[in-house]
Amino acid sequence: EAAAYIISGLDETVDPCDDFYAFTCNKYIKEHNPHDLGVGKFSPSKELQQDVNAEIAEALHKVGVNDEKWSKTERITKALLHSCVYHSTSRTPIDNTIDLLHEIKRLFGGIPFIGHPLKEGFDLFTAMGDLEQTHALGTLMGAMVSVDYKKVSQHALYISQPSLPMPREFYVLPQFTQKLKDREKLLGSVLYKFADTILDDPEEYKDLIKKAALDIVQLERRIAMASWPKTQMRNYAQQYNAYKLGDLKKTYPKIKWDSYINALMSTAGKPDLNTAPRLVIAQPSYFGWLNALVAGTTVDEKMIVNYMITQLIFEDADFLGGMFKKAAEEANYVPYAQRAGRGVAR
Repeated sequence: EAAAYIISGLDETVDPCDDFYAFTCNKYIKEHNPHDLGVGKFSPSKELQQDVNAEIAEALHKVGVNDEKWSKTERITKALLHSCVYHSTSRTPIDNTIDLLHEIKRLFGGIPFIGHPLKEGFDLFTAMGDLEQTHALGTLMGAMVSVDYKKVSQHALYISQPSLPMPREFYVLPQFTQKLKDREKLLGSVLYKFADTILDDPEEYKDLIKKAALDIVQLERRIAMASWPKTQMRNYAQQYNAYKLGDLKKTYPKIKWDSYINALMSTAGKPDLNTAPRLVIAQPSYFGWLNALVAGTTVDEKMIVNYMITQLIFEDADFLGGMFKKAAEEANYVPYAQRAGRGVAR
């Protein structure tokens, strides 16, 4: 059967020495519609792998993780499968929405775009650091630990502007206005479907959801406008701006650095960030803008939380499955950690 999958894609009228891709894929491309398969590109080997994964998931379905009548190998494999990839390998759809709801409640206390208040004592920068640490998802900024490029005997925490879901040009150039309108429409549809999944009747929140979608796109555009373009990101010297924690707090006083860093580094102990300058800001002007944003009144915490929840829904779209996964695929969504590197901080 596996051989049949591979052979089904071969075009033996083509000499593989002349065009190996045509030899291996022409027949498959001719006979298969990627839209029907739910994929963005043709690949008989990918289709085969998906079927193999589904067969493994079904074979392990009856295995009890804590039942010693099954071998340790089977039990470990079953536990690993259900912890990590069952949602994307099983042929039987499963509803993981409740898991995301628990995470949203833990992080924020509620969902503003369906009228929920935020939890008491909510700290935006704690949530930001927590999201990044637990989901590898940057929102208003992103960070990574790497060797200090000017003092290689120590490490530094590089803090950078975030990578947005679409290229910066789509947000800032006038010829791409339709891209923003399409994104607003997509976000409105996804947020409404999410509300419909967890509520009996989301219709009463329709206007809130519509406004949230518009606000999110406008916030993303403002982030893009404040971010450095690729041409500026080529200058690595400009992106090395080292601070001690105390000095960083004085430079950008409205950003709650303690909250962000403590949440971000919560599983890594408490590094000494005051004795030596080990916090490297990659784009000073962006953080000047961010400092002004959180100090002002044009964007409130609920608006930013709606933005963060939306990023989380798309980031976990594969886990949620169904229309969420389809929407992410249609939007060509790239998980945050897989987006193109930018400067020394990415």
